[in-house]
Amino acid sequence: MRSIHVEQARNLAIKGEIIDAVGQGIPRKDAAKLAQKEGVKAAKLAKRQAKRIIGPIISSRFGVQHSGTLVGAYAVGFYGEQSLRHLGYLIGSQLCS
Repeated sequence: MRSIHVEQARNLAIKGEIIDAVGQGIPRKDAAKLAQKEGVKAAKLAKRQAKRIIGPIISSRFGVQHSGTLVGAYAVGFYGEQSLRHLGYLIGSQLCS
């Protein structure tokens, strides 16, 4: 699931960057290099986003009886992120799982 999300984000970024670069008159070879760099950046961001979404689901062990744990992990993780950024998200989601 995560790899599909990452690949879609990478492909969308590459396609958009090539269209923008060619529209600006940049040669295709240079446009391809720029697009690859933007694709890598988009893939890293998408991977981080997917981890933040999938992490609490995995930590709550997918159980229906654990739905409160899942909601708690997201809620406290979100609150922790507002206070302490990524470390707060990690600590908050782990405390409630």
